[in-house]
Amino acid sequence: MLLGTENVALLRGDPDTLERALNAADDDPDPEIRAIRQALSRPLDSLPSADRPAIAQLNIGNTTRCNMRCSYCYNALPAKEGDRGASDMTPELARVAVDALLANAAELDEVGLVFIGGESLLQRALLEETVAYADRRCRARDKGLGVVVYTNGVLMDRDVIEWANDTNTSLVVSLDGPPALHDRHRVFPSGKPTSSAVLKNIELLVTHGEDPMRRVRAVATTGEALLPLHQYLYDLGFNDIHVQPAYGPTGYEGRDELPDLQALAAWYRSLLLAGVVINITPIAPVLERLRLRGASVLNWYPCNAGFSGLGVDGNGDLYPCHHFFGEQHHRLGNIRDGIPGAASRTACFRSVVDREACRGCWARHLCGGECYHRTVTGGHGYAGTVEEWCEVKRALIEEALDLFSVVAERRPHVLEELLDLDLTVPPVNTHAYSLEDLELYL
Repeated sequence: MLLGTENVALLRGDPDTLERALNAADDDPDPEIRAIRQALSRPLDSLPSADRPAIAQLNIGNTTRCNMRCSYCYNALPAKEGDRGASDMTPELARVAVDALLANAAELDEVGLVFIGGESLLQRALLEETVAYADRRCRARDKGLGVVVYTNGVLMDRDVIEWANDTNTSLVVSLDGPPALHDRHRVFPSGKPTSSAVLKNIELLVTHGEDPMRRVRAVATTGEALLPLHQYLYDLGFNDIHVQPAYGPTGYEGRDELPDLQALAAWYRSLLLAGVVINITPIAPVLERLRLRGASVLNWYPCNAGFSGLGVDGNGDLYPCHHFFGEQHHRLGNIRDGIPGAASRTACFRSVVDREACRGCWARHLCGGECYHRTVTGGHGYAGTVEEWCEVKRALIEEALDLFSVVAERRPHVLEELLDLDLTVPPVNTHAYSLEDLELYL
């Protein structure tokens, strides 16, 4: 399983050792190989209880309207079923959702609301009213509340940022890079580029936002190198960076290459060893899985879909997550009828030992399994895999193993800070806001 620092250290700087251990017999005479095989084969007994998991988070598609027309938006895929046109959630339904969440999570210390959209800020009044209502209800129960709003950044003006400051709301901004990259796919309905408006508002966010987590989501579609893009986003002032491949008819559009992953991991390692703690997905989740040694939900599942989180669309219909909105055969009911119990949700979360394609993989507990919706989109079924992406993820995990062992040895407190999301607020390189492309980082 390689979930202990001492086991990870055996592999540092020697990727051939892992390959030898995977192919060796259990009684191999080499004690190092036997130790690794024992670590790989030792079963975990800390599977998070799946008997009666409570839903702690709702991903709310409060509107299907959007002020952009992104070429890769998964809501526009031909495979998307049951498109019933644009819809907005009503304030009454939003309150019903909050009440249902609190009724389901009575024994939990904290709950979360994540507003997805469309473009969530097109319903700003509903956001403000719903967050205020949820805050009152949680305070009355002495329960914590976490709120996240995803936005494309166009409407994220100074007033929105100040509201987020006042309500401890975390804003997550979509930006694919400098204008030469961003504007290839993210445009207004008229076809006009959006980068100018988004970058102006991001500059407001890093100047006036009080959330120590500065969060950005980028979609990679062009084959651009990963490291320059991450360095650019870091220079803008972000410390929580998630670059993901675009959706395509087979689940993924394009793939990352090993040299890209190695360069990104080397840069990330240099930051962590220097005491600069930022969150880079997908490397940081592997470090989290290693640090928690099997006790994390992410050691067993790709995400919290169906397990401790659900998606609720503007009509109140419930799905494993927001990616399934409109796909009626994945509908779990309606929020007006309450949140379905664990027994009726068990088909929605599959542990890596219950997914046939994952069961025999050495990296299963450091991966958690493939995104359910991407495998469905790619025609591999709910519990399948996208095999070509598995190869990329295994290569990434090997890089993360090496990174973890070095940081655990030299800067162990950094891993604790990363796990607690006690992130470094990076200095802003104002020059980055005037760049048109990534040439400076190549």
